[in-house]
Amino acid sequence: MTPERPKIAVVTFLGSLDDHDATWALAALDAEALLVWHAETELPQGTSAVVLPAVSPTATTCAAGAIARFAPIMDAVTEFAAAGGSYSASATASRFSARRGCSRRPDSQRLSLFHLP
Repeated sequence: MTPERPKIAVVTFLGSLDDHDATWALAALDAEALLVWHAETELPQGTSAVVLPAVSPTATTCAAGAIARFAPIMDAVTEFAAAGGSYSASATASRFSARRGCSRRPDSQRLSLFHLP
C-alpha cells in the first residue's frame, strides 16, 4: 500500500517568483503540490504545509508585497500557522508573513523541504 502523499499548498501572488519551481521541487520529493491563488479564502482540504514563494525584486515588489499583505488567503495561512502548521517563506515572503503573525512560532515548526511532514 502506497502512503498518502503530503499536500503542500504553494501560494501564488501577482509578481511571484519560483512558485512553479517550488511545485516542481515538491513533486520531485513525492509531495502533491497545489497552486493556490492569493484571492482564495481557504487552503485546500488536507493541506500538510504551505510555501510562500519569493516576489519579484523589481519595482513591483512593493505592489506584490501590498497584495500579499492584504490577500484573502493570508488569513487562512495565518490560522494554519497559528495552529502549528508547517510553512516555508522566502526572504521577501517572510516579511509580509511576519506582518500577519506567521513568524511567532518556534523554528522547529517551519517546513524543511528535505523533511516533508
